[in-house]
Amino acid sequence: QYYQRIISEDVYFSRDDTKEHLLQTIVYGSSEIKDELKEIFDKVLKNKWKNHRDPYYELSKIILTKLEGVHTSKALPEDVLKLADLFWTYTKKEEDHFYGSQIGTERYFGLDNDSDYHSASAYQTPIYWLLQFHLKGTIDFILNFTNKSVQQYAISGFDNSVQKVDIYLDNENKQSQYTSHCLWNLYRGTGFFVTPYFFQSIHMALEKYFLRVGEKIESNILEDWLLYILKNSESASISSVVASIVLAYPEKTFNIAKILFKTKEFVLNDTDRLISEHRAKSLYSIGNWGIGTNKFYYEERIKTCEDKHRKSSLEYLFLNYQLFRSEKIDEKEVEKRQKELWNILDDYYQELPAEVEQSELDKTWRLFLARMDKRKMDITTEKTDEGVIIHFNPEIDPELKAYSEKSSAKSFEPMKYISLEQWAMSKINNDNDKEYKKHNKYENDPLLALQEVKDILETLTVIKSSESYKLQHSDEESFVLFNHSIPAYVCSVLIENHLDELSVEDKSFCKDIVLEVATSSLKSNYQYQTSDGVQPAMSTLPTLLEVFLEEKENIKNVLLLSLFKDSHLSGIPSSERFGIFPIVAIQKLWVSNFSDAQSLLIGYLLLKPKYDKLSNTIREENCKKEVYDQLLERFIEDNEEELKYIVENKVSLSSLRDIEKLNLPTLRTAFWMIPNKTNNNDHKTIVKAVISAFAEKLVLDDKIDYQIQHDFLQTYTYFVLNSPTGEIQDYLKPFLDNFNASEFVVNLLREFVLAEDRLNTYDNFWFVWNTFKEKIFDICKEGDERWYVSEIVESYLFATVPGKKSATEWHLLKDNNKRFFVELSNKIGHCPSFLYAISKLLNDIGSHYIDDGVLWISNILRNNQDLADKKLEVNTIYYLENLTRKYTFRNREKIKRTKGKKDNLLLILDYLIKKGSVVGYKLKDKI
Repeated sequence: QYYQRIISEDVYFSRDDTKEHLLQTIVYGSSEIKDELKEIFDKVLKNKWKNHRDPYYELSKIILTKLEGVHTSKALPEDVLKLADLFWTYTKKEEDHFYGSQIGTERYFGLDNDSDYHSASAYQTPIYWLLQFHLKGTIDFILNFTNKSVQQYAISGFDNSVQKVDIYLDNENKQSQYTSHCLWNLYRGTGFFVTPYFFQSIHMALEKYFLRVGEKIESNILEDWLLYILKNSESASISSVVASIVLAYPEKTFNIAKILFKTKEFVLNDTDRLISEHRAKSLYSIGNWGIGTNKFYYEERIKTCEDKHRKSSLEYLFLNYQLFRSEKIDEKEVEKRQKELWNILDDYYQELPAEVEQSELDKTWRLFLARMDKRKMDITTEKTDEGVIIHFNPEIDPELKAYSEKSSAKSFEPMKYISLEQWAMSKINNDNDKEYKKHNKYENDPLLALQEVKDILETLTVIKSSESYKLQHSDEESFVLFNHSIPAYVCSVLIENHLDELSVEDKSFCKDIVLEVATSSLKSNYQYQTSDGVQPAMSTLPTLLEVFLEEKENIKNVLLLSLFKDSHLSGIPSSERFGIFPIVAIQKLWVSNFSDAQSLLIGYLLLKPKYDKLSNTIREENCKKEVYDQLLERFIEDNEEELKYIVENKVSLSSLRDIEKLNLPTLRTAFWMIPNKTNNNDHKTIVKAVISAFAEKLVLDDKIDYQIQHDFLQTYTYFVLNSPTGEIQDYLKPFLDNFNASEFVVNLLREFVLAEDRLNTYDNFWFVWNTFKEKIFDICKEGDERWYVSEIVESYLFATVPGKKSATEWHLLKDNNKRFFVELSNKIGHCPSFLYAISKLLNDIGSHYIDDGVLWISNILRNNQDLADKKLEVNTIYYLENLTRKYTFRNREKIKRTKGKKDNLLLILDYLIKKGSVVGYKLKDKI
């Protein structure tokens, strides 16, 4: 009822512990309030409430994204599945400029933004738990949801290797499915494209459930479920999960294996999956940040790499069925299975065209068949100290054997340049372990790296003009996927680190590659993919600008226009946007070409509003056709003169009017572009305008997009703490003038603490903190029962510093800071939140203040006796108990000898006893 009242009264619900506790209480008690929750879900589904400001958004999100949601999934599985379908399926919004502005590849699957689900894991969504509580309904949901998503993916044209194949369920029935390398590897997350994390997670959950129960249930039951899944799936992404279960429990699932064997694309796909397994651990590691739930999900994925069946494939299994049997399978059954398998092989042989008409794919398939057919296998044994080694030698005719040898060499070609890639990437990433030094041949001879880049480009040119490039499983396709981004990385490294070793021609060659890759990001159909080469190319543009002055126009236009791209970055577990790449480059440009960087900053503020206006115009003109390709062309045409002035550095601050009236996203990006330790007066003017605009809107409007607020505060606090002390007051003034009890102020204080923890600007920080002090006193005059006052007090007293739970000191808290806490004790000690915050501080980062802290707390309790009757913050008593116990242990003799110390401690212990503390009672008894 409390939550519903908040919703109905349109009270903005803060991102604080209170909200989290309330939502957790609701989900943990789901079994007791099923009717009420069902009523809420019905409203959400009916009204399609799935956006941040919609009613019950936070409740829906915690159910779909947090582990705590399992309780609701257990109580109301059908409703949670309907909720998942609503939130996970893309719904076009009126304000969408492009569908393509979404993160990653979601748009190609018809799915919504999945930024809440990084990284992929069987536990990331409620699906794994729903399979346990509502098996049939959840399997049907997975099948229907996957079918519609993969249908959308197939028609999107994004993956040109998608093809339709038939699955032969029995002699009379078959089912069509879409398949590709990406789809088959989806449940492992090892495809060549970054697929939506929650879509991967759904498949991972399905696999994990059947791997768990497959060991325990009877063969016929397991096969029935797997057959049901195959019959009703239109996506090979589901069939690959079935294949994994078959590989894990081959003796229980022979009848399902036969079905899979009859579709040769599945055998080929699964061999590709086996090859991709070597990348699994490194790909999963991208999502591991070593803390919190990400680590939990990461470790779940890493553990799957240890599963024995990951080293097998459908090809290997086909042969194993013919050669080996378990004790549970008799000879008669083995013979029966062999005949069925040989019939499958004979059918494949019959389908092969005449040798003169066979394509490379046909010949490759003949090699597969030779390796799978026991009848055409010369089997020998070899005794060793470890046991007996069995050699399987397929009988291959001379022509096919020659093709096989040639094919093997060709198959190695895509991996030929992996050492070059590792060298370049480690140089770009500045690896601490100096990984690049392990590749001495490139480090000692960078011209060798350049030659190999030229070889790669030559091969890519030949491949892209051939028909075989379009064939799935082709070596040409693999070569492109493995090597297409290497030239950008290597050329960036050569420009940045080995420029003097390059000839004029080589410099020009590398310049062309870098510019081509950077410029490609401006294409309307461009979608960032991790390691696609755009990031290093963009970062190298400032160096190119120094070396190739004739390319100034191209380079500056690329940097400026790419600032306008507002899309998120796929494969990155944060809210980073594409604009971060040109911003990083412009930050470098301030050092090498200040005037060019300045013109880009002012040019961005000048032209971004025009770009947005034109974007809206085109969107309205083409809302039915959804054609947006002409945006950039029209923008350049309409603003040709302004772009020329920006390139020639002929724009100045006087060109701008009313900066503070620009929208917040534009101002945020401009703030990102300005260097922290700037001495430029134009920068200071722009920063003050940006701060004023944010102060006016953020302090008074608590419904501003959270990410924009967070991005601004992070940039603002870093800028302020890096500024000369004499200028800080001016940057604080807009927030001091509008200081109030709000969520924004809570976040402002927290962000200052986070920034100081990284920057260590001691004097500047304490200047900021003392400047806020009188404002804190003002809002606490009447206590902390008003909204946000307690959170403000706790933030101001460092009670919310992350990562400091086990720390016992902090660079910010020195002996001369004691008077700060004495003053606060006297001014706001009447607030329960202060008692909580000071007790917590004395238990961790301020523990060296413990002797003084007992005096502070005793004075607070002595001067504010009504605290005995006030409701305390959670854990206040716990911290006071720990504090007094530690103090008593350290000062036992002093307490006995010094009346003042004893009286102060007894005052605190009496307070604890009044609050029902057993620890307080025992400690008092001891002294």
